[in-house]
Amino acid sequence: MVGGLNLPVFSGTLQSLNLTNGERIVFVDQNGQKFADSDEISFRINQNESFANLQAFNIASQEQKIGSVVEMLNGTRMLVFYEPVQIFSTTWIILLLKPL
Repeated sequence: MVGGLNLPVFSGTLQSLNLTNGERIVFVDQNGQKFADSDEISFRINQNESFANLQAFNIASQEQKIGSVVEMLNGTRMLVFYEPVQIFSTTWIILLLKPL
């Protein structure tokens, strides 16, 4: 629990979404570290997954802009939508990953 927030609840909520065709939503902290994932298996197996190397993360965190870019992630070409969200005194990034 961080600042009164029960972070595992975020993953549960994301996992209840009806995402299709390999789509995935992840919430990452200001360092690019995943803390919530719509993919239940990925969340359990790879809890230390980092998205800090993604262009989408860097744009969202440095420029505080909403947008999208095409990137390679684990050998798959993805359309990545990103949005920075101010939570307390930090910025989290929401990423929607959509295979192309």
